[in-house]
Amino acid sequence: MLRNRIIYLVLLICTIIYASFFGGNIPYVLFYATLSIPFFCFFYTFYVNVRFKIYQTIPRVRFAKKEIVPYQFVLANEDYFTFTSIKATFFDEKSHVRLDSSSTLYCLGPRSRLEFSGSVYGDYRGTYNIGVKSLEITDFLELFRVNYPIKTPLRLIISPRILTLDNLKLTTFIKDSEKTRLNRSPINEIVDIELRKYVKGDNRKLIHWKSSAKKQELLTRKMTDIEEFETLLFIDLQKADGDDYSNFISEDKIIELALAITNHFFHDEIPLRIIYENGSIKELFIQEKKDFNYFYEQCNNFNFFGNTSIQTLLENFSNAHMQNDYYILISTKLTVELFHQLFSLRKMGKEITFFYIRMQQDNSTKDTIRALQEIGVTMHDIWMDEDLLESFGA
Repeated sequence: MLRNRIIYLVLLICTIIYASFFGGNIPYVLFYATLSIPFFCFFYTFYVNVRFKIYQTIPRVRFAKKEIVPYQFVLANEDYFTFTSIKATFFDEKSHVRLDSSSTLYCLGPRSRLEFSGSVYGDYRGTYNIGVKSLEITDFLELFRVNYPIKTPLRLIISPRILTLDNLKLTTFIKDSEKTRLNRSPINEIVDIELRKYVKGDNRKLIHWKSSAKKQELLTRKMTDIEEFETLLFIDLQKADGDDYSNFISEDKIIELALAITNHFFHDEIPLRIIYENGSIKELFIQEKKDFNYFYEQCNNFNFFGNTSIQTLLENFSNAHMQNDYYILISTKLTVELFHQLFSLRKMGKEITFFYIRMQQDNSTKDTIRALQEIGVTMHDIWMDEDLLESFGA
């Protein structure tokens, strides 16, 4: 293209000199004809863009993140002359297209069409454009190359995926998984070390035979009520502090991680209470399949316009659920206020796991993470675009 432009400039200069020195009709006709070539070439690219047709097809409009689906697009020339050079540019920030053909530059004769097959997948949860983004059209003299955006791009809904992350190490904030499973059919009694006289109807397995022999009467262990056990998952749905693209990626990571943790608890038959603020403060108890399905549908609708900070949620629910010992947090924020809130919970004997979604690298955050680890908080420092399967998968 540079060579063609240089040739054109040389030709234009020659016609200017020729018209200036010799004058007359022919020199001026050559000059004006040469001068009009760029306008004609630019008009050609515009005309091709108007007359050119592109068709894109996929099997459905909703699919899961990273799910590979068939994709096809058709380039058609419905005019009476050749379209010499057309190149399709695809959306590649949030989605990717893979074509069976390696060709990227297309030439279409009159009344012809080209069909291309391949696959497409989305990198992140959300609603956004995929497929062809723009058409790069070059004129027949290769003086101009113009990008024209697609008038009607494919706009699809990408649902979050549900990951199985076996290496999450959830036992760090679960004292006794067997006791937790019993909460499916709650048992409100536990054996105490104190003894009392045997009463008809007591469980004979609880008789303390050694003490009974000393006292010369049957003694049995007492039964006392146990404190109900729950695990709380706090999800921060406030807008992050980065640019739009970084926020989009970090929000996807929060949803994906929340679903993976919930899925882990559900399959291990451990009840989980999820707390978040999305317009209003929500509290979901996940115990059955329908509860998990409902939470998954809510994840599709999260808009991250929350007004309540995660430290406020922690403060409110730690006061309302004093009997709960286990807290899981997912957030992109690590503020001084949150640090003090976590420090207070640790002094109360609560066990805490914090999944921190990092959006930038800075030493002050590293110092805060180290301080939280020193007070006993289990920290997971996760980069916003990190592959969770690589980090926590089996």
